[in-house]
Amino acid sequence: MQDGDYNVLFGRPKSMKTWVLLHCACHAYNYHNRRVLIYTREMTPDQIRDRCACLLLNIPYSAYRKGKLHEFPCPSGRGTLEQRFFELVEEMGDDEKICKLETGYDKGLIITSDREDPHGGGVNGLRQKIEDHEPDLICVDGMYLMRNDRENRRSVKWNDQYAISQDMRDVCLDTNRPLLVTTQGNREGKENYEEGTEDVAFADSVGMDCTTLIKIIKKRTEDPEVNELALLIKASREMNMVGFAINGCAAANFDQLMQKCVNPENNQVLKDDEGNILYEPIVFRDPDQARAMFKKQKAEEKRSNPVRALDQRMFSKAQRKR
Repeated sequence: MQDGDYNVLFGRPKSMKTWVLLHCACHAYNYHNRRVLIYTREMTPDQIRDRCACLLLNIPYSAYRKGKLHEFPCPSGRGTLEQRFFELVEEMGDDEKICKLETGYDKGLIITSDREDPHGGGVNGLRQKIEDHEPDLICVDGMYLMRNDRENRRSVKWNDQYAISQDMRDVCLDTNRPLLVTTQGNREGKENYEEGTEDVAFADSVGMDCTTLIKIIKKRTEDPEVNELALLIKASREMNMVGFAINGCAAANFDQLMQKCVNPENNQVLKDDEGNILYEPIVFRDPDQARAMFKKQKAEEKRSNPVRALDQRMFSKAQRKR
């Protein structure tokens, strides 16, 4: 993410958009000592804080949510994950001060909202927070829930979303800082793996204004704690790429999803000199490769719910007659 970039993550509800945004924010904070502003419209600051703490520790969010962190030993061998969780929250401030003294980086993870302000929630309010905190990276969760400052209203109508997106682009250019936001995808574009901006919900302006537009599609696995995510580059000014796949295990694993290396001539799995199987990241060379990632899941869903599959076939038949 470069200064002045306006990057958008979008997808259908519950596709882990917020998790991916927070993973990027925590990575910039933890590994690059950056000052990160997280502005939340979808969740409370406390909820975002807890998710970030789990991400920084790479611990299962489900264990935290169910109050079971005390049952897991800390990988360092010192106490439990519950103890380490509260230690981290207490130590972050001191670590940031030490980082500034030793490296000069004004590291910080600032989580904010303005729901308490009846006139807040717009891009102007975000600008004020940027001026107050001077972040290196700006993250906005739920851009579509922001207020249109031009008309002083909050709405998902296309003209209001158009104004919000344009104003967010101006924020990038005026502050010369990278902006990463989440928004929704429309229902009609759920099965769309092709390049293009038409499956962003509410307004076309988002696709026109942004630097990079990334669609997130979630694939469930047999393990309820493990998801796989396809990230499709639907539009970009700076690169030519179809997409790639990552793990989506909240909050323990968002690394790249790997696959076995195969010789294309004979389809044999490649191994190193010691006989260990070689792996490579899953990178989509064309939309069909991304589509194939979800074919097996769809077939299993139809087998597990034959009534629903029958309803869909009857609906399609009725549409054809009409």
